[in-house]
Amino acid sequence: MLKKNKIEEFFKYFHSLEISWQIYSILLIYLILIVVAFKWEWRLGVFLVAFLLIIVFFFTFNIKGFIKDLAKIASHMSENAFLAQEYALYNAPIGVILYDQEERVTWVNPVIKKIFNKDIIGEKIEKVDSKLTQILGQSNMSQWQEVSLNTGYFRALHHHEYKALYLYDITQDIEIQKAIGESILVMGSLLLDDYDDLIYAMDDEASAKFESDLITRLNRWADQYQIYLKQTDEDQFLLLLNENSLKSLEKEKFQSIEAIKEYYSSQKIPISLSLAFSYSKTSQQNMILVAKQVKSNLDLALGRGGDQVVIREIEGKARFFGAKTSYTENRSDIRSKMFFQALKSTVLTYDRVLVSGHQSPDMDSLGSALAVQQIVSSFGREAKILIDRDGMTEDIREIINNDYFEKRDDQIFIEDKELDSFLDEKTLLILVDHHRSMISQAEKIFFDYDIVIIDHHRQAEEFPSNCVLSYLEPSASSAVELLTEYFSVIDEKDNAIDELIATVMLAGIIIDTNQFSLRTGSRTFEAAAYLKSMGADNIKIKHLLKESLETIKIKNHLIEDTKIIDSIYAVTIANEGIIVDNVLASQTADDLLGIDQIEASFVIYQRNENEVGISARSLGKINVQVIMEKLGGGGHLSNAATQIEDRSIHEVEKELIDVIKFKEE
Repeated sequence: MLKKNKIEEFFKYFHSLEISWQIYSILLIYLILIVVAFKWEWRLGVFLVAFLLIIVFFFTFNIKGFIKDLAKIASHMSENAFLAQEYALYNAPIGVILYDQEERVTWVNPVIKKIFNKDIIGEKIEKVDSKLTQILGQSNMSQWQEVSLNTGYFRALHHHEYKALYLYDITQDIEIQKAIGESILVMGSLLLDDYDDLIYAMDDEASAKFESDLITRLNRWADQYQIYLKQTDEDQFLLLLNENSLKSLEKEKFQSIEAIKEYYSSQKIPISLSLAFSYSKTSQQNMILVAKQVKSNLDLALGRGGDQVVIREIEGKARFFGAKTSYTENRSDIRSKMFFQALKSTVLTYDRVLVSGHQSPDMDSLGSALAVQQIVSSFGREAKILIDRDGMTEDIREIINNDYFEKRDDQIFIEDKELDSFLDEKTLLILVDHHRSMISQAEKIFFDYDIVIIDHHRQAEEFPSNCVLSYLEPSASSAVELLTEYFSVIDEKDNAIDELIATVMLAGIIIDTNQFSLRTGSRTFEAAAYLKSMGADNIKIKHLLKESLETIKIKNHLIEDTKIIDSIYAVTIANEGIIVDNVLASQTADDLLGIDQIEASFVIYQRNENEVGISARSLGKINVQVIMEKLGGGGHLSNAATQIEDRSIHEVEKELIDVIKFKEE
């Protein structure tokens, strides 16, 4: 007979186990098997019962020894763990500081004593090293962060709950990185963007003095950052430096270059400098590739309007600095004629042309597409505009449904479903008012055909490699302005613009300039005057620009809910889940610029179920394109946008504010 206390002791221990419920489950299954066994073969059932009794008997009479052995094992493991922790605290290469409520050091391990070379117990942390106090200010660092202390460079981790500070010495690693940085050769180019215009406005004596003074100042700048500077042309310089020098320039955000420009601005000589840098971190630096990348970077800087810095490692992502000034209008009739002559030559090498604006087209996109369609048709080539009738705003749909276009629909427009019968290897794709694949109406075929680009937005980093001809002019108010020049500089009656198309084009200029109040130059008004002379109807434009009562209510709601950030940024968000028209968003952003002291405005809205858009506007002091590029978008210094998928409106708002805050730092 089993003693009662033995059985009780067994079950008491059994219940204390964390896996007792699993054992109960196995026991239940075993009992079910016994029942089944008795029904099937009673001898098997007897055997299973006997086996179970043997197991219970064994554990009952050996439970004390079993528990004792487990306790010994647990005690041994605990002792080993304690010894390991103690060894780690005293011998691991990580310094540990414990402190009290008053931030006085209460305990340190030997590594800390070696780091500071003195006994710091009892001292306030701020007296040990003032930068340690900054680390304590971060209540709970989730990741190691680099910090420079008086005794070297460290990775620091602060655990507020345990009042513990951990330091890992990385001084040697930093020194190695510096040595590597000194061995990486960086090639650069510096271009005086508006050299010809500056020199033309000076007499011989003034120009000679200016050139001499500029070279002197650039040489001082180069010496300061250990840069080899060599003039290769009247307006261009070769730069050779190491990566550490480049990092120093990046750290100060090229303020030394800004200082040179500010000096000449104070002398009434507004110079514009574009710089491009590239390098390779591979063991064998291919300087030919680096030189080509420098040229590409400089082209990118100029394509974005100039007066900025572009840095891009071979096969790396570009980094931008500067680009704070508005674009100087320096187009000429000669340049326009040269482009359109090149356009004609290019078009004539293809059989047909597909014209594409951006998704959710506005008046500028549609107006410029209509202009290109008419121009290409005058060259004797078939041209059609790719449209998405479902993705149009009401004002654009009203134009497309006009009697004039309905009669010519098959000749002018084409939809996605009809492309297979239109496209072939002799098709040219012309993009207007955009040059990025992700926002193109022709996104699906963007990289399948040769491309011509006509755009007034600053060049994006991901410029298409299949572009055979481009006309990017950031100083233009709109793509329509650029295309109007074709008709105005080529005096042929056959190329006269139809009145309705002229009306749409003028509407594009009016909307993009916010009634000629923003982003205008002398050529903007010349283009508008020409379109008016071609019969552009102001009454029709007024009708096209009319807003519904619901639209006005939404706009007023957006303005009412505007948040002001740092006194100069206006940010508003539409109600989540409500689809807002991109034209309405851009108009609201323009209206927000009318608020006192506001320099830049942002409207965040739901474009569709899966996409949130931001429409950004600026008076010119703040470059909103740079801000939008951080969020995957782009555009113009004073007019930019982005589209973000799979984010809520409030998540996008937080990301935008983070970018703005980072920019201000």
